[in-house]
Amino acid sequence: MVNNVKTAIVFPGQGSQSPEMVMRYAAHPQVAQTIDEVAAILDEDVQAIIADSTALGQTKNTQPLLLAVCVGVFRAAQLPSPVVMAGHSLGEYTALVCAEAIDFADAVRLVRRRGELMQQAASGSMAAVLGVSAEVVEDCCKTVRTDGGYVWAANYNSPQQIVIAGTAKSVEECGEVLKTKGAKKVVPLPVSIPSHCPLMQAAADNFAEALANITWKNPTTPIIHNTTLRTAEAADINAALTQQLICPVRWTETINAFAADGIEKIYECGPGGVLSGLGRRINRDLTHVSLANDDDLGAL
Repeated sequence: MVNNVKTAIVFPGQGSQSPEMVMRYAAHPQVAQTIDEVAAILDEDVQAIIADSTALGQTKNTQPLLLAVCVGVFRAAQLPSPVVMAGHSLGEYTALVCAEAIDFADAVRLVRRRGELMQQAASGSMAAVLGVSAEVVEDCCKTVRTDGGYVWAANYNSPQQIVIAGTAKSVEECGEVLKTKGAKKVVPLPVSIPSHCPLMQAAADNFAEALANITWKNPTTPIIHNTTLRTAEAADINAALTQQLICPVRWTETINAFAADGIEKIYECGPGGVLSGLGRRINRDLTHVSLANDDDLGAL
């Protein structure tokens, strides 16, 4: 019987990593093999980094290692050809690898540089705001300027989950104001950098130089960019990835675009299952399948 279900594949971003993320796929050697490739590319003891939650939590380490695990899961899953792919922030690089737009080794070195530049660019914080609309969050961000700082909506994760980013005191103050406006919860994220907002401009400027050395190919599977919601073309990828550092991740619109294109099932390749959970909050009519461990892969 021919399977006519239209599928998409998505890849998680930073925050889905854990010291156990490789062992969760112990029955599928493709994951460990991909990690070994990273060790050779970076010439580092990546197993020691993964085992140390503090080291793994450093952005410069998180990015190449989570990329590797997600690529390994994709290799192990051997899913039917998807109609489209997307990745949340860092996950967009995984999509570009899996759609053959960039060699894995080049992607590892690129996201290592991305992580280094993000760590160097600016200090700040991020927080997830639950239970109020994007409009309420955006209005609050426009008015809060604690100690001359700024705060912005950084991730539109679902209709009722918006992540804010900015200077630490402005993020804290904005969170307190949002609680008075109906937010059910404001959860500070365990990061020290304000991703996906204008405070990353220095990182974006320097990252553009690293991107200039990459030769892109047109993806074999269409990929929806986080910031533009347009499908990736080789000539436009550098600009989209540079903008991604300073612009919000439009994940709600990405999932809605899948639905509008007739997608029926979405596979999440990587640990954590975060995107599948968000996807169910965005559109319950779609089937969301998390490939977060060996059991999930075995069920395929």
